Amino acid sequence: MKTSIIIILLSFLAFATNTFGQDALSMNDLNYNSVGYNSSFIAAATSQLNASFTTSLGNGIQNTSKVNLLAYANVEKYKFGVGLKLNSKFFGLFKTNTAEVLYAKELKINEDHKLFLGFNIGMHFSSLAMNKLTDFVDFDDPFLLENNFPQYRLTSGIGVGYTFKNKIKAGISIPVLVKNNNDFSPVYIINTSYRFQATQSLSLTPEVLAYGSDIEPFSFEGNLKLDYKDYAWFKVGGRSTKSTMLGIGWHHRFINIGYIHNMYFGEYSNINQGIHNVNVTFQFGRDAKQKANEISELENKELLKEVNLAKQIQEQKEVDKKAAAELVRQEKLKTETAELTRRQDQLEKELAKLAQKNEIEKEQNEVNLAEEKRSKDELKKEVEEIVKQTLHYGTYQITEETSLRIKASFSTKILKRLSVGSKVLLLEKTSRYWWMVDYNGKIGYVKALLLEKQ
Repeated sequence: MKTSIIIILLSFLAFATNTFGQDALSMNDLNYNSVGYNSSFIAAATSQLNASFTTSLGNGIQNTSKVNLLAYANVEKYKFGVGLKLNSKFFGLFKTNTAEVLYAKELKINEDHKLFLGFNIGMHFSSLAMNKLTDFVDFDDPFLLENNFPQYRLTSGIGVGYTFKNKIKAGISIPVLVKNNNDFSPVYIINTSYRFQATQSLSLTPEVLAYGSDIEPFSFEGNLKLDYKDYAWFKVGGRSTKSTMLGIGWHHRFINIGYIHNMYFGEYSNINQGIHNVNVTFQFGRDAKQKANEISELENKELLKEVNLAKQIQEQKEVDKKAAAELVRQEKLKTETAELTRRQDQLEKELAKLAQKNEIEKEQNEVNLAEEKRSKDELKKEVEEIVKQTLHYGTYQITEETSLRIKASFSTKILKRLSVGSKVLLLEKTSRYWWMVDYNGKIGYVKALLLEKQ
């Protein structure tokens, strides 16, 4: 008997691992609240505080029962939301518990388009359920010892959402990013919906969801929700996994109560013939639009007129304020322009005076430079004459063709080539080999052996 029970349990675990995509289709999160599977929509909630309790009961071995508790707050002023999610699930011999913290932030694009980003993080706990089956289980079985129940792990996920005028809603999420070999596969969920007002009392919201896991292809669900005067709702849908859903609910002021029945067909009906979901949600601090639905139509219209009138008055005040500011700006601009013109004229006059002064100074400098040059030339001539008359050893002539060099060395620059018979004044007997001479005002050095006294 014990061996049979162990074989059944092993077979069930293998089947559940391969059919988790199907099991996800009956999750009460999908049936009721998009926040349950996409944390980003916390920041998109119209109510400031939400608390939701959901329970599921099934008559199959894959999903016998499930309990959800979801509470979150939306801080409209700072555009973010925080929440807490508790989940307990029982199937056969096993049970799982999850506790997660959720956070979401609104990334506002404009008044109509809004983008949301969220994430969830928490702990996941798996263990054996203490029920009548445990009397037939051998807890020393290698399978149970190898899996080491209970098991703990960290779980986390992300979500991205988008809304347009609170009519179009779309999102993509991966509620579970972390897993291990003993856990089920993570679920990927994509949703999109559009709410439009069919009549004054009736609104319709068609929705399409796609979801699956890394071991299962995506499955699809299409459903339609009808809301009557924000008091009652009806929901019907079908899934690509041969299952349907039918739900009804009632809500008024701060409470919403609903029931949804999930029915399976084909091969899945052998595992889960049907699952029943019951949800109770409390909402507090709803926005002005929701509160307006609770007053009479006449009061709503009067309020709308007052709002529009106040808006028009405010807009006119803004226009007048901008016009007055524009007049002040133009007057200021005229004054600044006149001052700028005056300063420009004054600057031009000063520049003209400065140019005239510079011209006079330039002419005077040229006269001074010419006079200074003339004085230097006269002084130079006087010095040269004195040198010629007093500071020399007499007149000599060149006996052989040679060079007048700038220094007493063969490697220095040549000032002049001197021919035989050229007359020079001897200024200095510099060394045994080189003498300093003056040839027609050019002073340099020649070889002493080539000079002859006149």
